[in-house]
Parts: sequence; C-alpha cells; structure tokens
Amino acid sequence: MEKILTFSECFDPYISKFTKITLDKEHESKLAGAISAKYNKRKVKTPPMTEIERNSYRKLFLNIAGDVVMEQYLDLDFVDYDKISFGIKEPFINKIITNKKIDIVTFNYGNFPLVYDKTYKKTIFICASPENKRDYYICGLGTPKMIDGYSKKELVQSEYYRNMGKSAFYAFYNLQPIPNFMYDFNALIG
Repeated sequence: MEKILTFSECFDPYISKFTKITLDKEHESKLAGAISAKYNKRKVKTPPMTEIERNSYRKLFLNIAGDVVMEQYLDLDFVDYDKISFGIKEPFINKIITNKKIDIVTFNYGNFPLVYDKTYKKTIFICASPENKRDYYICGLGTPKMIDGYSKKELVQSEYYRNMGKSAFYAFYNLQPIPNFMYDFNALIG
C-alpha cells in the first residue's frame, strides 16, 4: 500500500526556497474594496453576510490574491479591479504576457492546490500563509507535463471536486522559482 502524503511533508521542507510576499496595505485594500463592491451590487440592502456569502467572498479574495501578489512582486499594474467577478476567471497576469497563457493557483496553507486532471497551461502556485492574512509564498512555476505527473486525485479532500475532474498537486520541490524581472519572467514562461 502506498503511503499517503501529508501537506506539511510535501510543502514545509521547501518553504525556504519560496518567495515570501507581504501584500502592502494599498494592494490589500484595493482588492478587498473591489470584492466588497461586487458583493454590495448583488444586494438591494447590505445586511450582514451569511456564512455562504462569507465563504464566497473568501474564495474570490484568495483566487484574485494570486494576481495581486504577482502584480506587487513584478512591480507592474495589470489587475483590473473593475473586472473582478464571481465565477471562473482568466488570470489578469495574462494581459502582460505575449502569445502565452498561464494559470495562477492560489491555495491556503494545509490544503493541496487543486488542478485539473489534464493540465494545458504552465501554472504559478501561490500559498496563503496561515500566520498572517497578508503573507503569501510564491512557490514557483510548473509545466503541464510536470503538474500532470505529480498530481493525485486521492489527495483531494472533497468528493465534489474529485468528480469535477480535479487532482491535487504535491511536488513543490519540482517548481521553478519565479524571477521578479519581467524579461526573465517572460523567458521562463516562454
């Protein structure tokens, strides 16, 4: 029987290789304000959020936070806060990349990042720190072949996501570090 991997076994030994980014207050407040504005547009009145709405807000915040982290890291301006929406989105970072498309998967510490069983894009993995809600770790970039080879359905906790064709990526040691100069970044994703 194959040993079941734990998140900490797969992530913690490599954390010193990742780039830690603390979102500055400006980026954090712009993101929170844009998401709150989307939430408030959906309501006639603004009563306190229900638990389902809070979870939806947190999920959207985490999803877009990856783009905001990369925007701050690359010292560029590409996140269109007016175009943030609930539902599936194309990463904003693709606006600054010519002829290529990449994904950004942002996940909470302790949860393996979810990917599709068959990946077609290079992917940047970003982990939200458990200690501080403004801290993130840019883990690195994975190629589709590498991601597909190091993902397991058994690591997905939710049966719903397993049935939707999701697997969990676990090989953080195989990710390529992300340079913070645009020229080097484009060369990496090229």
